Order: sequence, then C-alpha cells, then structure tokens
Amino acid sequence: MRLSALLLLVAACAGCGAGAETAERPRQCPVDLRAFFASEADDVDEVDEADTHGPTWSPDGTRIAVVSSGRLLVVRVAACTVEVVRPEAQAFSFGEIDWSPDSEHFAVAASTDEGEGLYVMRVDGGGVRRLTQGNALFPDWSPDGARIAFVRDLYDEVEATEDRNVWIVGADGTGLRRVTTGPWHGSADWHPDGEWLVTDEDTEVIRIRPDGSGREVLIAGEHSAPSWSPDGSTLVLEGPMLAPGAGGELKRLNAVEGGGFEPAWAPDGQWIALTDGVNSSDLWVVRPDGSGARQLTRGDAR
Repeated sequence: MRLSALLLLVAACAGCGAGAETAERPRQCPVDLRAFFASEADDVDEVDEADTHGPTWSPDGTRIAVVSSGRLLVVRVAACTVEVVRPEAQAFSFGEIDWSPDSEHFAVAASTDEGEGLYVMRVDGGGVRRLTQGNALFPDWSPDGARIAFVRDLYDEVEATEDRNVWIVGADGTGLRRVTTGPWHGSADWHPDGEWLVTDEDTEVIRIRPDGSGREVLIAGEHSAPSWSPDGSTLVLEGPMLAPGAGGELKRLNAVEGGGFEPAWAPDGQWIALTDGVNSSDLWVVRPDGSGARQLTRGDAR
C-alpha cells in the first residue's frame, strides 16, 4: 500500500487499550476527528465540525469506511485508529461509498474533475475508474461483486419534476440499466442471495428483482435506508428500527441519542454501524438488540 495514498494516525483515547482486532469487540473511543484533521500536515482546510456519514464495513468486519468533512476515512473498530484514503490524480468530492465483497475496492458516488458519477477505486486510492456519468447515490455491491446497484436522481429544474430511481451497472462499467420506475426511491440494498433488492419508495419499503420484476411491498409507511442482515432474516432501517426480512412489524431500538441513520450491518451480523443525530454526525456501533452502543468518532468540541 502506497504511503502517499494512505495516512495512518493512532489516536490516543480513553478505553482504547492494546489487543487483537476482532469484529466482535469494537472499542469505545471516540476518535476526535477535529484533532485528527488538524494533525495532517497537508490539510489546509480548518474543520470546526466533522460530520460523518455513510458507514460501510470491510468484509472481515474489522474496519468501517465513512465520509467525513469531504474525506474518505477508514476506522479500525478495535484499535481506535483512522486512515485517510486519498484518490490518485484528481480531486474527489465524496458522496456515499460501499466496500467490495473481495475487500479490494470501494464503489464511490462522487463528483470529480471528470464530473459526477459512480466510480470504483482500490482501497488505497489507486486505480480510479469511472463507471457512469451523471448523478449517482448510495452504491451497493452485489454479493458476488459483479454488479453495483445505485440511485440516480434526475431533477428537471424547468419542469420541477424529479426522477429518482434504482439502477444497476456491472462492476466493469457495462450493462447499465434501470430497475425501478419511480418517481422516488431513497437507496438500494442487495439481498444476500443476490436475487432481490430492497428500496424505500415514497410511502413503502419494497423488494424487487434486479430485472425490475417481482415488486412486493414489505413495509408500509415512510422509512429510509432499509438493508438486509447478512443471513437475510432481518431488515434494519433508519431509527434504527428492525423488521423481519420478509417484512412485518417494526421494532425501534433506542440505542443512540438523536436516533440512528444510515445503518449498516457488520458482516457477521453481530453489530450495526450508524450515525447519530446530535450536533455533528458521529459514527457508532450497536448490537442488533440495541445494547452495547459504542461511539467511534467525535466531530465537534463537546
């Protein structure tokens, strides 16, 4: 891994002792991201608050990638360290990200010198490739790594109409096609078997096959960011809330002050990463039963 592309900071924090990294034992840090950014010799942007969003787990469950104040960060959950991933050759304005199943790449919704689009790059920031042109949001790799689902938001300012739908593209940039027919979808997540996608519409959470067939309502009402657990038995939604994987009654988890947003399952299903809604957005992990909440980052001066 090229040192110029990845900067490692070991953050001193209470409760961060020595020990082997495991997916089962994230530590209570939290890493002070304002101090971290200030420590970077080549960082010229002063950060008053570091808003963190879009957590995605590494396939081995030891790291969580997030976007914070325009930077792509990797947090080691059992070591309380933060890495900055710097893409090669061009400036990135990061949107949402997802870690590939082979652990080698990120899918990135971003705006760059080339324009908006869905990009793929290695986890060290190298090998940047543009897969699509135009608006892209919330990428999600298929379990076999062959395809990426994402949301494309096409807003017509003249007509004041919005066309926000789920699309799929091959990881090599081929086979771009639309899955849903709108008018509005929030995000998309693959079922572990690769046969279904779950997405939130205006007033429903639905599942649909990648070819656009088989649409089925799982949950009624306005709910955001649904995703299946690694075994497909459970859905997590913003709140955070849980529901059976095939749909059904919702259960709210009162785990983090201010609610939980953008929930993401750990690969072993034992933890859920999310961001909070108090002051700056910070990264947390909680157990699926709402216990064991641990704060991993802090983005303001509290």
